Amino acid sequence: MSDNVPKSSLPSEVDEISFLDLWRVLWNRRYVICGLCIIVVLVAMVFTINRPKHFEATTSLLPARESGFRPDFWRLRTESPGTEVLMAMLKSRVMVDEVVKQYNLIERYQVSTIDEANHVLKSRTTIKKTKENVLSIMVKDSEAQMASDIANFYALNLDRINRTFNVKKISQDREFLEKRLQGNLQEIAKAENALVAFQTKNNIMVDPRFPAMILTAAGIQGQITAQEVQIRMLDRDLSPDDPALVRAQSILKGLQRQLSILESGEKDQGLLSSIEGRLNPALVLPNLALEYGRILRQLIVQETLHILLTSQYEQAKLAEARDTPTFQVLDFATPPSNPKQPSLILAMLLSGVAALFIGIFLAFFLEYLKKKSDQ
Repeated sequence: MSDNVPKSSLPSEVDEISFLDLWRVLWNRRYVICGLCIIVVLVAMVFTINRPKHFEATTSLLPARESGFRPDFWRLRTESPGTEVLMAMLKSRVMVDEVVKQYNLIERYQVSTIDEANHVLKSRTTIKKTKENVLSIMVKDSEAQMASDIANFYALNLDRINRTFNVKKISQDREFLEKRLQGNLQEIAKAENALVAFQTKNNIMVDPRFPAMILTAAGIQGQITAQEVQIRMLDRDLSPDDPALVRAQSILKGLQRQLSILESGEKDQGLLSSIEGRLNPALVLPNLALEYGRILRQLIVQETLHILLTSQYEQAKLAEARDTPTFQVLDFATPPSNPKQPSLILAMLLSGVAALFIGIFLAFFLEYLKKKSDQ
């Protein structure tokens, strides 16, 4: 009978914790929690007030828009870079090094190498693009004037670097066209001498009613040569699948197809097959007729090429001498009047909330230690 013990007389193995018990623990430790919160808030307030002040200056840029008429080729060579390209140039090593050297930031930041100064400068510089495609350069510094000076120097130096790259690229094109133009003048002289020698040898004169078909073919041949020159210049800077290069190659193929149809035609009814009957009656021999047509066409080709090369050469000289800004400065940075620092109220609020949670945890931990020591 001793085994039949009522269940109600057995000790309970589960301790039920009510909300009142939790509140009692917090109330007993209220001084610890409140004291911790007050200390942390005061420390945060002192730290925020005594924190070194930084001023932030902002310069706003907008990529320049092209104005006026310019041929597609030179518009491509001298067009202003997009926002992404400008951002890459602003973040480049060349740009950062020049800023560091301009304002002696190695000494100002109290570092020993230019790499360390670059790292500090990048940490204090923010470059971003807005949805309106406006580029903002934000620089922080302990002095308001220095912050605005560095931000403005970024903009001015960016324009200088971009112009230097453009002028160098256009100068290479101008030199290439200049050499090609000199060679073209020599080819014209050779063609003229060949034509005069042919006429003198065969005792003939040029018929002023020489058919327009040869002139047309020569003109197309000259355009083909000029287009090949343009493709060679584009190929130096563009990838094979670039739309501008693909479009130029398509134009070249179209001109070559026109020349092929004009010369051969269908069923041998083109220029070369009918040239004998279209020349001066004095040229009755087929070989003489064919040779005469080729010499004259070569002269016209070189003259047409000379006109096109001269036009592009003058455009290159004008593009090289242009002084148009590569972007527009919407707002130059001015020395800010107020420092850029975290809000004092926000810092105290966040530190107080964090201290409250830490105090609650500490209260239950102390209660746990107390019960353990009592046992």
